Amino acid sequence: MKRILPLLTLVILFLSVSPIYAQSVPSVLQKEMAAVANDIFSIMKKKEKFTATVGKFNTSALEKGDVGAVLQLAIGEELEKTGLTITDTNPAFEVTGRYQLFDDTVANRKESIDKSKPAHEQVDPNQATFLLGIKITVQLINLRTGDIEAERPSARLILDNSVLTILKPGNRSGSVVTDQRELNQQIRESYHEPQVEIKNARLQGKTGQYAIEVIVKEKGRYVTREITMEKKLPFLQLDPSEIYGVRLINNSPHEAAVDLRIDGINCFQFSDIKNTYWIIKPHSQLDVLGWHRNESTTTEFKVVDTFADTATAKLHLQPSADFGLIQARFSACWENDNQRPADEPKTETRGSGFGDDIKFNTNKETRYIGLVRDELTIRYER
Repeated sequence: MKRILPLLTLVILFLSVSPIYAQSVPSVLQKEMAAVANDIFSIMKKKEKFTATVGKFNTSALEKGDVGAVLQLAIGEELEKTGLTITDTNPAFEVTGRYQLFDDTVANRKESIDKSKPAHEQVDPNQATFLLGIKITVQLINLRTGDIEAERPSARLILDNSVLTILKPGNRSGSVVTDQRELNQQIRESYHEPQVEIKNARLQGKTGQYAIEVIVKEKGRYVTREITMEKKLPFLQLDPSEIYGVRLINNSPHEAAVDLRIDGINCFQFSDIKNTYWIIKPHSQLDVLGWHRNESTTTEFKVVDTFADTATAKLHLQPSADFGLIQARFSACWENDNQRPADEPKTETRGSGFGDDIKFNTNKETRYIGLVRDELTIRYER
């Protein structure tokens, strides 16, 4: 059934004086994956093989939820830039890997040293930052022999907070932090003590300015689904074939830009418009009912129990060990620089599966995007 919904607003990220589209993968991560892709291309070129598939990027079994699709998309894009063909049809190699939280201490760096690896692939203990980061390992597997042709490199350590919060989603809420060490500590603490509360089926940050609800389609209308707290982690029960949406709530006095991800995939990933954010007016809310396709159509979020029907499969990626995360990252945004919120620091850079297609009219707007203020994450898979 077709539904006509209220006009919504999208955003284009603004850098310096020229508008550009927002990227759904942090530039730091893209740069790291580009370096790995160039290594892989060199190896495959020597073997005169130029076809590959991108396999799983898993994390620890102790983690609840997996956003390996972010890495699959990033490495796949960079491999194609080298001239390799990414295909599911009889590829010669598979590129796969793992990502893991890493506490960057002197002791941990010493323990991770592999003397069989060249020096440029090692982490120097004397340069430990004492920050929480992400360590990424990428393997190149020969699909003819099953051998691991290369592990490039033994590990790439990324000490960037924007990458950390995407690959290790959490629940963080508070004042804007510009000092990277202070922000890293805030993120670290949020993993142990989520800075959120559940109120009237709504998950909201401790500041009360931003919140999300999950709405489920029942008998043709959307109703709010209860969220519970399990082992200090927000959880919501969604069953196969259920159609759902995410209600984004902005209780702040400023416009909010929201990066909404399902299983690590930004909801604009399948859109004709290269974009990242939904814009919400002050003291208002917005129901996002699916994957954005174009300025008039959205494809519903639907819970599926067959991998072939998932969003990850539609991107020609391989299944990860576990899905089941809904993540919303809230930032303040503004149209003109004189509208910048008083507490927003100046920075150099400004800036599931598928249901039916439904009418969902949208239009583009240009905004300055501030720093992330709240990160709200719900698991829907145990």
